[in-house]
Amino acid sequence: MSDPTLLPPIAPERFVECLRVCHWPYRTFASIIGYDEASVRRYAKGEVRVPSGVAQWLLSVTEYIENNPPALITKPKMRAPKRKPSNPERM
Repeated sequence: MSDPTLLPPIAPERFVECLRVCHWPYRTFASIIGYDEASVRRYAKGEVRVPSGVAQWLLSVTEYIENNPPALITKPKMRAPKRKPSNPERM
């Protein structure tokens, strides 16, 4: 495995895209990596550089998800509810 300190920084746009691909809101991602949500927001805005280890891990997870999408599951067709026959005697 390569040294994460030698990796180029992740662009804020790519950081946000990775979170979107993983379906992780900032709060969830912050909880996963053990950082506060404010730090994650600063990473997304490009105010602070994403730590190399976090960036490398996020890129790896994102790459896995992009290369292994969920199977398409087709929903069964819904049948129309059976109608009760109208009772002409009630009219």
